[in-house]
Amino acid sequence: MDAAHWNLVDAFLLFAVIFVLTIAGVLVVKRFRGHMGKEAPVTNDMITTFRQLRAVGDLSEEEYRTIRTKLESDYRKESRDDGR
Repeated sequence: MDAAHWNLVDAFLLFAVIFVLTIAGVLVVKRFRGHMGKEAPVTNDMITTFRQLRAVGDLSEEEYRTIRTKLESDYRKESRDDGR
């Protein structure tokens, strides 16, 4: 085989390696980006949900107040507002 043929083989192998690495990169990015939208419910949404549970009678007033107090504390931590 002459040098031109080996250059063609080298170019093909390099292309194949780049193609495989690109596909692997795309798969890794897709895997991690899929988890970005799956955040825990926002604290305000959770408070609303527990308020609705209290309204239909699934939670007592005391249980609701306890949960709300804890969630409001978490909300302050999340928003970096510690009451100042």
